[in-house]
Amino acid sequence: MYSVLESNIHSRTRKDMPDGVWIKCIECGEIIYNGELSRNLRICPKCDYYFPLEPAERMAFLVDRGSLLRYDENDTAVRLDAEVRDWAIITGEARLSGHRLVLAALNLNFTNEDIGLFVCEKLVKAIDRAIDLRLPFLLACTNGAGLQAQNEAFLPARTLSTSAALGRLAKEKLLYISLLAYSDPHGHFPGFAYVADIVMAESNVSEASRAGDRKRENRSAESAQNLFQSGMVDMIVSRKEIRQTLANILKLFC
Repeated sequence: MYSVLESNIHSRTRKDMPDGVWIKCIECGEIIYNGELSRNLRICPKCDYYFPLEPAERMAFLVDRGSLLRYDENDTAVRLDAEVRDWAIITGEARLSGHRLVLAALNLNFTNEDIGLFVCEKLVKAIDRAIDLRLPFLLACTNGAGLQAQNEAFLPARTLSTSAALGRLAKEKLLYISLLAYSDPHGHFPGFAYVADIVMAESNVSEASRAGDRKRENRSAESAQNLFQSGMVDMIVSRKEIRQTLANILKLFC
């Protein structure tokens, strides 16, 4: 059902931005050494812009080191290249501050129908595994570029199957947490990402800005706050606080 993730996932860097090069922040124009950026959870040290995290990077950031048991990527009807699979979604079991859970890290920046089918199938299998093990389920989504493209990639039948699986999870009274991470302020998330028991939005809202600091926030932060004000999310959490916040939630509910 699953295999141990053997690679040093905690030190993995993006293939298109290898360690040892400089990268320009698209928000403020700051030139940043990529190694420093990775050590800072891919947050710009000048303006707090959040560079997107790929699924492997998100997993490495969230789970206890060495605890991830990654689910088999070859147990689906859709066949994709390994690089595409890892770019789109990673699922598995792990511990977060000692708490066991099943989790899925998902990149929604795709429009390909086959990838959409693969993602939905992996999600359903991960949710069913959480039900079998009676463990909480965490879904971490990095948003896509547009709702229309997502609707074309996520076929209705597959989306319904994911929602049905989450319905089974709710019927078993198992905790479902959703983490919404922005890479595009105009992007969207699928409906099943909003029906969690606890919906969190990742944003660069620091303690200082909560206290009234005038530091400029980027458009993704504004989008997260709009979702919060509309009642679509329960809390906004900065990237550096997410792991501890999740640990506190798991401790409280599990």
